[in-house]
Amino acid sequence: MERRRDSHATQTYSFRRGPVEFATFPFREHIILVAVGFPFARALRERAGFGILGQMNIISDSANEVSPAVEPVTLAYEANLLGNIQHALAGLQGFGIMALELMQNADDAGASSLLFDVTDNALIVRNTATFSTCGLTSPRCPWEIEGDSNGIKRCCNFHAISRMGSRSKIHLGSQIGRFGIGFVSVYQITDRPIVRSAGIEMELDPLKGTGTTRVIATTDNTEFELPWALVSTGTRKALNASPTPAGVVELVTEAISEMLTKGLFFLRHLRRVDVCKNGLPIRSVSIERQPDIVTLHIEPGATSERWRLLSRDASDLAVERDIFDDFPTLSELGRSPVVNIAVPLDQETVSGLLYAYLPTEQPSGLPLHINADFFPHPTRRTIVLTGEGHERYWNELLLDTAAKAIADDFDALRDLLGAKRLWALASATYALRDTGSFGSFWTELQVSAKASVSVQTVDSKWCLPAACFLPDLPAAAQSALAQIGSRLLHEDLRPHWTVLSVLGARPLTLPIVIAALEAYQSSQGFGADTPHLQDVWLAVDSLLSQSKNRPDFKQLLTRLKVVPFVLSVDGEPASIQDLWRPEPSVSASVIRRYIPDCPIVHEDVLSFAAISEILDVYELQDFTRDLSQRISDEESARDVIGTDQSHVIDFYSTLTGFRLGDGAANAGSLLANTPMLGTVNGFVSPSRNVDERRNASVHERSLGRQCSDIQRLHQGSPLRDLERQSNA
Repeated sequence: MERRRDSHATQTYSFRRGPVEFATFPFREHIILVAVGFPFARALRERAGFGILGQMNIISDSANEVSPAVEPVTLAYEANLLGNIQHALAGLQGFGIMALELMQNADDAGASSLLFDVTDNALIVRNTATFSTCGLTSPRCPWEIEGDSNGIKRCCNFHAISRMGSRSKIHLGSQIGRFGIGFVSVYQITDRPIVRSAGIEMELDPLKGTGTTRVIATTDNTEFELPWALVSTGTRKALNASPTPAGVVELVTEAISEMLTKGLFFLRHLRRVDVCKNGLPIRSVSIERQPDIVTLHIEPGATSERWRLLSRDASDLAVERDIFDDFPTLSELGRSPVVNIAVPLDQETVSGLLYAYLPTEQPSGLPLHINADFFPHPTRRTIVLTGEGHERYWNELLLDTAAKAIADDFDALRDLLGAKRLWALASATYALRDTGSFGSFWTELQVSAKASVSVQTVDSKWCLPAACFLPDLPAAAQSALAQIGSRLLHEDLRPHWTVLSVLGARPLTLPIVIAALEAYQSSQGFGADTPHLQDVWLAVDSLLSQSKNRPDFKQLLTRLKVVPFVLSVDGEPASIQDLWRPEPSVSASVIRRYIPDCPIVHEDVLSFAAISEILDVYELQDFTRDLSQRISDEESARDVIGTDQSHVIDFYSTLTGFRLGDGAANAGSLLANTPMLGTVNGFVSPSRNVDERRNASVHERSLGRQCSDIQRLHQGSPLRDLERQSNA
């Protein structure tokens, strides 16, 4: 306190308490106390016990003396029991949540079995463990000061349950519950829970704030009796809670039964949980634990669920991130660094949850459950992933550890789940890539997935993602390409194309198929006996149609045309560049009658429009060129055309069957010098002396008629010269 003089020559005293300055100055016979920056009434209370507007004759105006200072008192810092229960209960609503809390208590106590019996009067919960007790000789548990039998300074179970938020488990990594508020959930259904264990019965009365005990017969189990709060009572009103609803027996039975298969994966001690209604069995689940497998046996129905457990320790990440240096409190809390992941073996998919040993309501975003020693919110519905406290960073460390566990076991998961479920998992991690605390699942998995031979192909083989191609082809065409070595994505994995493409998979294109054709030809070679050869043609045909707008289309055709993957009319393998496609009006058999070695494509190939389109057409000029090489004199003409009148007429009909194209002029020149006109003296070329041809035989007159047909069909044709010569 310092002493100052004011302008009125009176003494003023001031003192500071923290950042707040208090000043006193005389006013008539009273002292006025002013608190700067602090509410007046509160300042008075804290400093001198004044009333809200109280004034005291502390200083005598005449003597200018200060009365002795009043020593501040220490007040109890307490919590309102009913208010706290009400607040905690608001976040612990749901009969299923209550069941999970009671399962947790039993598992923490080391119980091997647990029974819920939903009766008309109460919910009875019985487990095979017993409460620890200090002897209950005083209101405060002596173990808090002296320590229990293990030297741990924590209260016994009876004292702990009678104190809301006792935090008796907070430093015990072997026990799940750490908030001491889970038992509050029973006040949804009861006003006065009763506990019986170790020869003691305790009835808790939150309205009175008491836990009344009495001695009973000793048993080897613990029993909770939770009488239904069927009517409005003082406790109900104090908690702002309604009486239990009509049909509470059915509702509680259903909620607990539904929760059984969700809450047991990661518990450590419980091996069996039963649900009864008025003593009659409703449902039971027994738990079989093996090193890597948890099996739930469910009755009635004799069904089973098998779950594969993956585990990883987060200690290396904790050291890498210096988390215990940044948050020393974590070292004292004894949190477990082990992360467990439950993967269903008998179900196609599940909606995964995060577990803090018991399930929260927070989705994992993955088709599996993740369990770790997370810091949950007090409601247990989610885990802490916000703020700057150690809770958030510890939880994120555990999630990152889970991500590494999945990535480390990616190949094992392939063998365990198969391709379809594996890539459903991968797609789920990809969907989480931008979701803050869960983004590490994709970050870790993509590295393992890229290097994993984990993509199933249409022929049920496995390959790297970057070696796989997505086909836009009929199923038969896909199978045929697989037969020649193409790695095509299995149809079941098509929904996961996005994530696969990110990992290097590509759409199937014409260059890829041409490369496959070239490779197969080099290693084995195509033939009429090549499996599904026509389906190979179907694939090529489809891709040709899809690729016409490619800038490198011509270059690709050049490569494709030299691969002998199609058949000739003789059934022999041949390349497109070595084969002819006949005009529609002239059949291959007719052409082969006059040019037996003409390489004509097999008629089956012609059913594929895009392939047919890139085959060169066997036109009139090609026919006349080959014909002129085969017919050089009368003898060869007789061999090729024949001497019978009908044969000659057929030959002339064949000529007129061709379409006259750009090469018709050249064809006319070749025909003019080919000895194909039949006369009484034999076959002569149309260019011979006209007088000689006036003596033409009936064959020549037939040719004249055919040439007339040519003229009618193709006005202005160079073959009109043949007609004139024939008619001369």
